[in-house]
Amino acid sequence: MDADVIVIGAGVIGLACAERLAAAGRSVMVLEAGHVGAGATGASLGALMPHAPHATTPLAAAQRQSLGAMPERVARIERRGGTATHYQKVGRIEILASANAAEGADAKIDAAATRWANLGTTRLRRATTEEVRDLAPHVAESPHGYLLDDVTAQIDPPAFAAALAAAARADGAVIAEATPVRHLAADAAGVTVTTDRDERRAPLAVVASGRAVPAIDGARAIPMTGVKGEAMALPDHADPASRPLVTGPGGFAIARSDALYIGSTADKTAPHENTVTRDGLAALAGRCRKLTRVDPDVARKRVWSGIRPAAPDGQPVVAPHPDRPRVILALGHFKTGLSLAAGTADAVAALAAGADPEPPWDAFGPRRLWTTHGANG
Repeated sequence: MDADVIVIGAGVIGLACAERLAAAGRSVMVLEAGHVGAGATGASLGALMPHAPHATTPLAAAQRQSLGAMPERVARIERRGGTATHYQKVGRIEILASANAAEGADAKIDAAATRWANLGTTRLRRATTEEVRDLAPHVAESPHGYLLDDVTAQIDPPAFAAALAAAARADGAVIAEATPVRHLAADAAGVTVTTDRDERRAPLAVVASGRAVPAIDGARAIPMTGVKGEAMALPDHADPASRPLVTGPGGFAIARSDALYIGSTADKTAPHENTVTRDGLAALAGRCRKLTRVDPDVARKRVWSGIRPAAPDGQPVVAPHPDRPRVILALGHFKTGLSLAAGTADAVAALAAGADPEPPWDAFGPRRLWTTHGANG
């Protein structure tokens, strides 16, 4: 055997799983087709925001659990690997964009007091215009008011990926870049992973390769697609101060020391096209005007896009493959890869140790996808 576990994919999800498994004492080999942090990880803006507090779905519960684990996880990763992630609790200003939103604010505050209990002290409250202007001078005016939370954080995605890789290597993991995986074959004793150059073998494999899922011999395919997301950076409006994220209908703004970032679109019609379109640029400019007092048309800008991996129902897949249980799936995190990284890593580590998935992670098996698509599950 080449390792105890082979992890396929060195984005944030694959690296978080590798780091967690290596920290638990397992020998880990990571195989990445490109380079560390490529793909969806490199295109992300790094916002770590919980779902709305009234959300009761398994995904919302998993995200809250994962976000609650992030401060300790980040501290361990930075200490072990010696690489900064630039993780910071900055809070979030939510623009109440309508009278209905303002009327529903108290119910949202009440729900946050319970469901966000593990994420912060104040959690969610109303904020005055003066307070908001002091915290974030760039925020747009709102006649309906604002909400302010103390649970939202931000992280630098490429730095997070580099820190995870450094921590995993410090615990003995081997990361092989430029090593595309072609297919997997599992038997009663282990999993053989065939790459462009050779074969690797381990008792277990974790597939965390985003939308590019390698074939697994004798197993049903995992339906996975891509959703293009576009984002914009305005370097003339960089801000060295620590500012809360700003959210409103359809998007968010993040002020950082190098630029004001605006995100993001979601285009399901172009799952393999990563160029920024005229429509995408117009949508980003519209978000900028709704969220901030910045005119994007008179500012220097940088725009880019990335492809987010997504299952047909928008939920992640975190479970052993029912047809090949030595292959653990960690796929399809869509917009929540960063915020689910710690929880996914913990769930995968538990599965690798032979434990059954616990709620809410037991909701993310692949059988639901085959049932939806009319296949036997």
